[in-house]
Order: sequence, then C-alpha cells, then structure tokens
Amino acid sequence: MYFVSILAEAYRNQTAKMISAINYISDYCNGAKLVIRLDDDVLVHPEHMLRRLTHTMLPSESIIRGNNSVIDYGTLLSKLPENTIVCRVLRHRWIIRCPDKTKKCLRYAVSNDTLPRRKKYPDFCAGFFIAFTPDLMTKFQGLFAKEKPFWIDDSYLGVLQLRLRTRNINSQQLFFTARSEMTENLNTGVLLAVHLGKKYSKHIRNFPIEEYLPLEK
Repeated sequence: MYFVSILAEAYRNQTAKMISAINYISDYCNGAKLVIRLDDDVLVHPEHMLRRLTHTMLPSESIIRGNNSVIDYGTLLSKLPENTIVCRVLRHRWIIRCPDKTKKCLRYAVSNDTLPRRKKYPDFCAGFFIAFTPDLMTKFQGLFAKEKPFWIDDSYLGVLQLRLRTRNINSQQLFFTARSEMTENLNTGVLLAVHLGKKYSKHIRNFPIEEYLPLEK
C-alpha cells in the first residue's frame, strides 16, 4: 500500500508521511548506505555526525582515510551491520487509551483496537533523530500490511522494530537539548545532534552556522 506524498501538514499525518518516505526510499534509493531521519529543529555537523555514527555502529573499526586525508566513509558505511538503528531509545512508555475523552488525554491517546494486548509500547526511538541501516527500509515496507498503522509514528515504528528484532543502539548521551555550550560540543564532535525543540527553535534562523561548517564564500 502506498500513501501519496501530498498530505496535510498535521500531527496525526506523521505515520502516513513516514510510511510514504520509507516506501520511496525502499523503491528508489537502493544504493543508499545509511538512512537518517531528522526533524526540522535538529542541528547536525555532517562530518562529525558521520564520524560519531560510524564509531557507534562500528566501534572496532579504525577510521579509514583516502586521498588528501579524507575519511573514506563509503568504505566504512559498507561495513555497517544490518538491522541496526541508532537513536535515543525510549522505554516502558504506557499506552494511553483515554476512556474519559478529556482534551489532555486525547492528545496522545490511541483507540482500543491499537495493540489491544499490550499496556506499554515496545521500545521505540525518539523521532527527532534516527539513523537506520538501509536494509531496514524494505523490511519495514514488508510489515505495513501486517501491522496496522496508528497515528503515533514513533511508537508505530517501535512495533515494527520489535517484529524485526532490530539492534537498537541507545545513544542518548550523544544528543543535546539546550542552547548553552552546544556550539562547542557540535563543533568538536562530542555530540551527534542538537535537538532544539519548541523552546529553542526560534534560534535556528539566527544560528551562527559559520561556526560549524566551512561554508564557501
């Protein structure tokens, strides 16, 4: 089943958009060596991000450099173990059914026929940053018809991860959610990504990106 790419920008369409993206990647991006999902309020330094990811996913591998001392990420990424995800893993989250239909409860509630035999969600990734090995796109695609989608995309993805028994690498210490010190931590490669979130998203338009990337004049 395919979802069209023209979807209303609504919170409850997140799962539909995620499925559409996975279908597209699975069908048209067969040469991809890494798939990364980023929210639009996340900052990354591309080179440091790749270095941290490859070190996290391949801790025993030494950094391989090609001509001009450039790290050969193509070679490194080709060695990534399949069925692997790097993210901030969320555990033991209760499923909200919301029998009283209150407005606060309804925000994260699901219907009674969603995971009816479970009281808690399977472990799932915080959706602001997720790195996947590319083999997972086709595997996820094959489960859409077997696992009925529901509107909370991160939790639904966790259901698919459980079915596939993915190797989930919890890299919570590599993410940062505060304004102070993040310039230094991103620039030195200490962090994988900085999640600004609603509280700090206003800083994006005035963010000193030149401190992170050697932009061409």
